[in-house]
Amino acid sequence: MRLFYFSLARVAAVLALSFFVACSSKRDDPAPVPVAFSGMAWKVDYVKTKALSARVQPSGNYLTISGVGSVGTSSMLLYVPNAVGTYALDGTSPAYASYSAAASNTQVFSCTSGTIVVSSISATNVTGSFAFKSANYTGDSRDVTEGVFNVNF
Repeated sequence: MRLFYFSLARVAAVLALSFFVACSSKRDDPAPVPVAFSGMAWKVDYVKTKALSARVQPSGNYLTISGVGSVGTSSMLLYVPNAVGTYALDGTSPAYASYSAAASNTQVFSCTSGTIVVSSISATNVTGSFAFKSANYTGDSRDVTEGVFNVNF
């Protein structure tokens, strides 16, 4: 009789273990679809900023894309042709970028090299990315990296 209960306990343990393995916590539900980023964001010297407001202004064959971090702190200005493409910020391209760290003139940094990529343009939206090195008139410099924009007209 003891042997019967011992064997029954073993069978129950194996069944319980297979039940827990079969009912693992892993789910086969699809991963949630990420919400598309809207606005403008960038890093300056490894500090990330997401613009509180961003806008795009068409002007002839060009777009001015701008974003403001928080009041009195930082802003970004991009000037690009109104066409999909990669634009070098090297002084010979029609594209331009600047970063302002604060309201004072010594904190305005103009691009010295880098790129702006306009990925898509529609009647209502423009998306892309940017990264550039910049300097102000006193010679201080800032690296702008991981810049992205997805802004509605």
